[in-house]
Amino acid sequence: MTPPPRALRLAGGSPIWHYGPGADSPQLLVLQPLFEEMNRTRALVAALCRGLAARGVGCWLPDLPGTGEDRRDLRDVTWADWCDAILQAGGLIAETTGVQAWSLAIRGGALLDAAATEQWRLAPASGASLLRDLQRAGLTGEAMAGYDVPDSLRHGLAAATCEVGPAVRTLRLTGDERPADARVDGPALWRRSEPASDGSLATALVEDVLAWLPSDRAGEDGLAGADAEHGPHHDDGRTLTTIPLDGGWIAATIDGPARATHGWLFVTGGSQTRVGPNRLYEHLAAVLAARGESVIRFDRRGTGDSPGEDRGFEESAPEIAAAAAALRAYSPRLAHLSGFGLCDGATALALHGQAAGIDRIVAANPWVVEATTDAPAAAAVRAHYRERLLDPSAWARLLKGGVDLRRLARSLGGAARRDDTSLAAAFARGVPAGSTLVLAGGDNTARAFADAWGRLPATPAVETITVATRSHSFAGADARDALAAALTRQR
Repeated sequence: MTPPPRALRLAGGSPIWHYGPGADSPQLLVLQPLFEEMNRTRALVAALCRGLAARGVGCWLPDLPGTGEDRRDLRDVTWADWCDAILQAGGLIAETTGVQAWSLAIRGGALLDAAATEQWRLAPASGASLLRDLQRAGLTGEAMAGYDVPDSLRHGLAAATCEVGPAVRTLRLTGDERPADARVDGPALWRRSEPASDGSLATALVEDVLAWLPSDRAGEDGLAGADAEHGPHHDDGRTLTTIPLDGGWIAATIDGPARATHGWLFVTGGSQTRVGPNRLYEHLAAVLAARGESVIRFDRRGTGDSPGEDRGFEESAPEIAAAAAALRAYSPRLAHLSGFGLCDGATALALHGQAAGIDRIVAANPWVVEATTDAPAAAAVRAHYRERLLDPSAWARLLKGGVDLRRLARSLGGAARRDDTSLAAAFARGVPAGSTLVLAGGDNTARAFADAWGRLPATPAVETITVATRSHSFAGADARDALAAALTRQR
């Protein structure tokens, strides 16, 4: 098992992880993709850093201002701030190791690698193309794909390009016909709807990077030579740390004061990172920390920065228990420990939270209907057709022959079935009284939960709050603020 990384801080305050050896070893400044692509590929980037560290290469992974674990609001960040952070990272590496770092950049990260003397790139993208992707993602104008991108950052991004020269090695995925030095088989994880990794792709990338580095600078076992002192990094109320678990470790972040008497444990949904979609978990943790409460967020094994195999939410009890113990060690005066989870993170808290000493939970859009086919949950199908029946344009399409009647019949057949409620019943048994359910009114997972919950013979005394949004992850300022308000009501 590769030793855990060390968390440091740049001169401007941004966090940076250092994997692997320091002095007398090659060092790479790792520039990850931008915006939600960063979240989707974080597990791949972390696996790449661990793989290179194990082969004797130091890797430095910063979160740019207004992204990841950096505490600044993206709306206050300029393109110059991002460029300055990269220069600060290069300076920190040189000061710490005495080595001039080369760069490893993926997608939009390549827009920021010009200061490196040698650059390795995977699927570099222009700033203009990234902006188009943000606009196509759904929300346009002030909020782009859930991100409030200020003009000062947008203009710099629009003008940014990836300059090509003799010091640049470019890889692209098989099937991408744009110019490249080589191609590699693997999925375009930055296009996925959820974060993911790919072990074969990570291994192939590690081998290509090692072949690119000078032979006298890479390939040695980097484990024994690692000179970093591994431990938590405290940054103005935010602690980046790792938690020992079953002979390995998971990455975690703690926000808020050590003197807190009310603590929170966040459990992410699916394969999400502890930062979350559109930085949701980071934002909610900052809100609670500002109220004097302490919060721990962690990456389940095999997700985000944590190595290992992702065993899913049903087997996440060890992670939840370890995170709860870590928060109690950080805040020994805790009198109450609440939990917050989204999707199957909420379900995991209901199944395993009380055993970890969690008093109450806020469960957002809990996942309680397991998919048996590729079709949505029956309750979601019924809600969809209720909406269509009230839509005059839908009737017009039907009368004009614009509807596939066979497909309609199959969908209506699916709407008639009743989803299994066994997971909903287990959820109900595990939810402590006094907990809160937060449902996004237009979200299919929330609709499936409400249907299954309503069909249970008995449910605990909980408060239910419905937020007027179709976004499963409460994207957008209004939905996010409504979710934050539900958490701050929990005492």
